[in-house]
Amino acid sequence: MARALNGDGDFWELAIERASDVGCVIGDVYFTIKSVANATGEIGWTVHPEFAGQGYMTEAAGAVLEVAFGQLGLHRVYAKLDPRNDPSVALCKRLGMREEAYFVEDLWFKDAWGDTAIYAILDREWTARASETQRRCPPDPRGSSSLP
Repeated sequence: MARALNGDGDFWELAIERASDVGCVIGDVYFTIKSVANATGEIGWTVHPEFAGQGYMTEAAGAVLEVAFGQLGLHRVYAKLDPRNDPSVALCKRLGMREEAYFVEDLWFKDAWGDTAIYAILDREWTARASETQRRCPPDPRGSSSLP
């Protein structure tokens, strides 16, 4: 695992834990630089079924995308997934990703041919999504520097 993402194939595999249960890993987010020349990354995730559907992966994957587009300056990030995995498809859509490709029976997995879906988002789409979210959310009445 790379400490910094600088070159093709550098990756992070980040453990996800709840703030209320430090040390208890509930899932992970994988992120890799697929091409420096094309400013492209790939993201993936897993979550323990007990913690699925609670927003943890939306928050974690969103934070990784923010780093990918904000700090790393990538142009495009994609996710490759089993299109039968409805929660992952829904997560891609919540993150603003769109389906770009669907490969039929391109993968031999668990003694059967499986399909692959590709979802992706561009930097300008991520930025527009963030701007739209800020417009829809009212300002924090405590101010930006207030602490609870």
